[in-house]
Amino acid sequence: MPRRFASRTLLSRFQGEIERLFQEALELAGSAPTAGRWQPRLDIVETRKAVELVFEVPGLTSEDLEVEVEGEEISVRGTRAARDPDPEGTRFLCVEREHGTFERRVKLFWPVNSHQGRAWLDHGLLILQLPKIEERRQRSRQIEIAEAPTAPEDSPK
Repeated sequence: MPRRFASRTLLSRFQGEIERLFQEALELAGSAPTAGRWQPRLDIVETRKAVELVFEVPGLTSEDLEVEVEGEEISVRGTRAARDPDPEGTRFLCVEREHGTFERRVKLFWPVNSHQGRAWLDHGLLILQLPKIEERRQRSRQIEIAEAPTAPEDSPK
């Protein structure tokens, strides 16, 4: 992996870890996100040919989810409905499973082809696969230097 992208990978991992730690700190302080909001866990995996984002979204269907790519940013939105208790005297004694809406934005530091990206659900995981494209701006190349054309003597300089 080129050095430039290796540092971006580390930065992306660091950003994800900071977000996770901040979320845990809010939960410990008792000021978790507003009711009805949650955030799925995410893995970002780089293969030789693609970048894969793997979101934990158990219980959701493709109709519950929306994926949007804008520039270098990917947004995943969705909703998990809360289970309503049976009106016949049933009540919840413990509620730990998160529900409500979520939006997760991820900035990619790799050049990818979003037009050929694919997304699918597999056993509670939303997998986004985006083929990498070659970053040509960073490649070195020679530019030939030509001689200046000779101008007629009567033309202005």
